[in-house]
Amino acid sequence: MQQLSFRLVGYGQPACDELEAFVRDAKADDPFAPVTVVVHNNYEGVALRRELVKQRAKRQGVSGTQRGLIAVSFWTLQHLADELVSVSLRRQELRPVSNLIVAAAIRQEMVDEPGMFAAVADHSSTEASLARAYAELRMLRNDQRQRLAESEVARVREVVAIADRVWRRLRRQRYYDASALMEQAAVHLRDLDEESTAHLNTRLGPTALHLPHSLSPVEVRLVRELAAAHETVVHLGVTGNRDADRLARETCMALSASRRPEKAEAAASDIADGRERASETVGLAHDLFADIEVDEATADAVISVTDPDEEVRAVVRAVLEDLDAGVAASDIAVLIPAREPYARTLTEQLDAVGIAWNGDAARTLAESLVGRFVLSLMRLVVDQRMRRVDVMALLAEAPVWVSFEAADGARVRAPAPAAAWERLARTAKVVETGDWVAVGAAGSPELDTSTRLGRLAHSLDAQIDAEEADPEASEARLSRLRADRRRCSDLAAFVSDLSRRISAATAAHTWDALSGWLREQVRHYLGRTTDDDWTPGLEPARSGHPPGPDDDASAGNAEAQWGTERSAAQRIDTLLEGLSSLSEIESAADASLMLRTLQAQLAAPHGRKGVVGAGVFVGSLSSHARVPQQRLYVLGLAEGIYPSRQHPDSLIGDADRHRGALTGRSERTDAQHRDLLTALACCPEGSTITVPRGDLRRNAESVPSRWLLPTAQRLAAEASHPSDDFAGGFLDAGNLTAAAASGTVPGLRVSHSFTSGLLGARFPASSAEYDSRALYVAAQQSGKLNRHRLFSDAAESAFARGVALWRGRRSGRFTRFDGNLSKVVDAHDGLADVLSASRLEAWAACPRKYLFSYLLGIDEVVEPESIVRLSPIDRGQLIHESLDALLRELIEEARSASELPGIGRSYSQRDRDRLRQLGEAKAAQLEAVGATGYPLLWSFDRETMLADLVEVLARDEQRPTDHHAAASGRVVASEHRFGLGPVADGDADAAAVPFEVEPGRQLLLRGAIDRVERIGSPAENRPPAAGGRLVVIDYKSGSAFPYLGIRRPSERARRPDDPTLRGTKLQLGVYALAAAHHFAPSVRVTDAIAQAAYWFVSARADWTWVTRHMDDAYFARFTEVVRSITDGIAAGIFVGYVRAGDDRAGFTPCPYCDPDGIGTAEVLRQWKRKRLAPELSGFAHLAEGPIEEIA
Repeated sequence: MQQLSFRLVGYGQPACDELEAFVRDAKADDPFAPVTVVVHNNYEGVALRRELVKQRAKRQGVSGTQRGLIAVSFWTLQHLADELVSVSLRRQELRPVSNLIVAAAIRQEMVDEPGMFAAVADHSSTEASLARAYAELRMLRNDQRQRLAESEVARVREVVAIADRVWRRLRRQRYYDASALMEQAAVHLRDLDEESTAHLNTRLGPTALHLPHSLSPVEVRLVRELAAAHETVVHLGVTGNRDADRLARETCMALSASRRPEKAEAAASDIADGRERASETVGLAHDLFADIEVDEATADAVISVTDPDEEVRAVVRAVLEDLDAGVAASDIAVLIPAREPYARTLTEQLDAVGIAWNGDAARTLAESLVGRFVLSLMRLVVDQRMRRVDVMALLAEAPVWVSFEAADGARVRAPAPAAAWERLARTAKVVETGDWVAVGAAGSPELDTSTRLGRLAHSLDAQIDAEEADPEASEARLSRLRADRRRCSDLAAFVSDLSRRISAATAAHTWDALSGWLREQVRHYLGRTTDDDWTPGLEPARSGHPPGPDDDASAGNAEAQWGTERSAAQRIDTLLEGLSSLSEIESAADASLMLRTLQAQLAAPHGRKGVVGAGVFVGSLSSHARVPQQRLYVLGLAEGIYPSRQHPDSLIGDADRHRGALTGRSERTDAQHRDLLTALACCPEGSTITVPRGDLRRNAESVPSRWLLPTAQRLAAEASHPSDDFAGGFLDAGNLTAAAASGTVPGLRVSHSFTSGLLGARFPASSAEYDSRALYVAAQQSGKLNRHRLFSDAAESAFARGVALWRGRRSGRFTRFDGNLSKVVDAHDGLADVLSASRLEAWAACPRKYLFSYLLGIDEVVEPESIVRLSPIDRGQLIHESLDALLRELIEEARSASELPGIGRSYSQRDRDRLRQLGEAKAAQLEAVGATGYPLLWSFDRETMLADLVEVLARDEQRPTDHHAAASGRVVASEHRFGLGPVADGDADAAAVPFEVEPGRQLLLRGAIDRVERIGSPAENRPPAAGGRLVVIDYKSGSAFPYLGIRRPSERARRPDDPTLRGTKLQLGVYALAAAHHFAPSVRVTDAIAQAAYWFVSARADWTWVTRHMDDAYFARFTEVVRSITDGIAAGIFVGYVRAGDDRAGFTPCPYCDPDGIGTAEVLRQWKRKRLAPELSGFAHLAEGPIEEIA
């Protein structure tokens, strides 16, 4: 019977030396003699092989590439067990179980017999927690599981029972797991005869269990049986810290226990209970650990930085310094405590700098192109509402291939025009299922007016017909309308097909059906992703020749990215194929379960990047291969990050965990400490620890890790002037920073900010950092940055443009970066052929808004889903159109009766009923197009609005007795259009109104007057052009407060009279000019127009009238304002402007000055710097008055 021997070694170089000596002695003079090394994981095996080759080459004085390592196998315990019994398992027709299969078995148990978990049986957390518990319980011996099954806690007993039932279910389906594999391997080793044992010795050769982590009871038994049948040595690593080495001592005691089951179980039980009794096993472990002295490893440098992002920057700079100093990239390791928030930032920075690295990829499968697509598609299936945002998200995740009609009528297959489709769906106010398409009798999609997308299509048809009938129509506009119409049909066909496919998925209730359906959709929409030449977004026939820029480097990067996507696509296809096997375990499945499973499985990292030994190693502290390194960087040593917060297990508490030999919270913390000390021991000279003082993402402060204290104390003690900052055994950000700032401890360094870290770095991480530091130094030394080389670069360089922008905006000059487009926009470009009052008002309110809205055509994006209630614009449109329709009917009736509605006329009940009927019809139209918002709010708004609408007639009858109201006369026109072109029903439109701004300069005005009345006796019954002064009325449905200043101010008012409110209220003037031009062309406008008024037609606005007499003073100011506005537009003045106080308003005064909704304070500061610029004198005078008035 063989005996298990132990070698206690320190981590790092001592452990590698021990292994190298073991291999050398085992091979003696025969390089082909077999040797087996059992390691923790496959990555560690590869790294150890490389390290042994390098050490032997160094010892023999030859190049590492000239001598290999032959007949040395590096296996994990599970791999070793598989090698021992794989043939037997295949003969029994047993299959390895996967996490997917285990999860399915757990879910089925929750269906069949949920027990106390019935209330949460369907929750994903229940499944995840039970899966973790199952994996732990399966690695225990039967007596240990039985001990837990007899726990006083009912929940623990239930969990053990569920785990047992899950295993029995899996066993019936002829699956085996890691525990069964190792148990069978242990039995196989125990039952070996003499001949088989000799064969095993020949096959494996001397075997070393190298630096085992904590071993489960099942693994312990396998190792003991292996040692009993075969020469085996254990290289047990120690750190020198009692708590961190606790797991090593327990492993030693467990492995050195008697092979006889009753003694082994007693020893393991003692270990599990934490009792130290005087036994042969415990004594052996005590003697072993007493014979070795290992100093606890510490770091050589500590850097205290502001946050994790600055940690990453500091480490990347240090790595560049190491590479510049000649350190090989393969001899550098960067270890992080957790993936978040370090992995992505670190790997992206290394890639940006061009440093090769290897390790787990930061991206997950869920972030790959195919991963995003399948998750988005399954969300659509689960939700069933076909929401616009979800459909557009699906199209945005990947280039989805669809068939659609080209401009020449041919059917083509190409990636969907996602941006154009999104714009059309948003314009149509599509929200969910019923808004897309109707299904015809034959099952084909129909774009009729019963759906919102159909109504948009019919609206486009009408616009196309109107453009085709207009001989002066723009061919470009007509082409855009036709393209949008085709896209509407294509979008409808796509959504209809997608809806049909989703309906098929909802009918699938087995894993096999769901998996097959999803794989089919991936092939249909993305192509054959499993092909080696598949390239996203390209036709399969051309995918072997991906297009790209002529630059070889860019093409190479694109091909590398496509290779990554291909790899992810193939892994996802394998996953989907594997899901079909769940049907034999789980009787039923649905789309929500499919989505939940995919989310869990696709959260895994997207494989490994790079090749082991090529480049800097990047990984977690627990994944380090524990081989010697020349440089080591450990990030995130702060409480809560490392050590991490250990939460109690939700199913099995710590007391039961200790009773059942399961890992508890204290053991997990000790394991983290061991991983840190192990890593530091692998780099005795050249290790650096970084400490974040906070996290700017969470706006939180951090405390240095407790495990940093030994390093700080050693560095302080070894300083040229020893420091006692840490003598009391206390460490926090304060004394750490103080010790570093004192300069007496060279190994301690503090970076107070990004600038501090950049200035303290010997090697900036990028050219941008290098230039930034050079600029900062130049500014500090001479203050004359103009002499720096960056300022002598070509004026079109990115830096030069950035400097010009910054200087321009910081200066008092009005530059192109502030909206001075005098060299870009000429008078013809800025001024349209025909101008409206609202267009002129927009420039007066904010020239930047005019630029973006009218010249660039950039509209504010309104998401249909964000509409809470009817917008003010739609409310006003309903009131205007309803009143216009009624008045037109009354005008037509009055004309046939040789009279016009006006003074002395009372509205009948029929008129009131008709107006409400018209309002209800308009409200129904708004509701149909999705403009009304939430149903509950709309029901209230609708009734309020209709009540206000009917009340308008009663208030109109009361006008003669209301001294605030405009004078009442006969209605001669309603919604009188001028300069707008023909309307949809083909009615003629009045011509645009000419207006002379100054001699020799004329503008054309357009618009629509809500109501024109003529004052005169109704008995005279004179035609409109025969005399009588006119009254112009404009309906308003909002608040009257912004308009009250239009009234002539009282004598006590301190401000001068400005009926245009600094150009922001010009409608009355424009409408007065139009009414006089069309209804009294031979009369001066001031004689033709008696009054113009805004009428606020709602109870909320108290039916307020804001009237103004159209006299010479008014038109003098009006002309001055319009001239100032048109001069500014022609001069290319488009500055951003907000009034003082608007930056603190609870609303967004200008969406173009505040696109992100965080405020306009910066726009106001920029305006204050620029307002004295000569180019802005006209606008400043218009918007704020003379300088002395502001002062």
